[in-house]
Amino acid sequence: MPTPGINATETPLQRLEAAGLLSLDDPDDGLSLGVRIYRNFRESLLSGVLSAGDMLNTRPLANALGVSTMPVREAMSRLVADGGLEALANRAFRVPAITAAQFRELYLMRLRLETLAAEHAAARATPEDLVEISAAFERMADAGSAELRVYLAAHRNFHFAICRAARMPFLLAAIETLWLRMGPIMNTVAELADVNEETEAHRELVSALHAGDPGASARAIEKDLRLASERTMRFISGKDLAEPLSETSGNLWQPAD
Repeated sequence: MPTPGINATETPLQRLEAAGLLSLDDPDDGLSLGVRIYRNFRESLLSGVLSAGDMLNTRPLANALGVSTMPVREAMSRLVADGGLEALANRAFRVPAITAAQFRELYLMRLRLETLAAEHAAARATPEDLVEISAAFERMADAGSAELRVYLAAHRNFHFAICRAARMPFLLAAIETLWLRMGPIMNTVAELADVNEETEAHRELVSALHAGDPGASARAIEKDLRLASERTMRFISGKDLAEPLSETSGNLWQPAD
């Protein structure tokens, strides 16, 4: 499993800095300061740098970025609108916690949307797409013994390389919105993962995409999501699942305790 790199002794600010997300040295990209900060903070949620329950205060973030508080508040407010943060009093923000019932709903949505993306990626991926996906898979596999934040960033890049290959921008945007809520819980449960088991599921997905097989690609992504979701549900609910977590499982359809 990845070496733990996100822990209770690190503050959110320290994790953002370690992940390189407090650096804004690309002034020629044509984006406003607020948009560049938003992009970095959005990545921190998608890649699991920030954890559910993390508190973020505007002024310390502005000081760390070397900017005024205005573009930081602009970025954070956009993430509140996206559902990735919640606003608190005194210009503070928090990464939302996630309940078992919310996780079940997000899992079902991911299952439908990401299998759809995998099916279309299998049918539409160009040779260049497949090279990118394979390279992303290799980086993720190599990161299996790296710090957790490195592995999670590689994991995010792998999945989104597949989503981009589907060439369905509205679908990609919808999946990103789900990951804004899922990413912060991934770092909490990643140490429970069997990396070899997950790597094999990812390898099956890459093989199916190279074969141009939409059905096999959908089954592979479903297997991958099920493996990750079962351990997350065990963590959130504090108990073992009575049966595998799948779309037809009774425990999935029932409201959480």
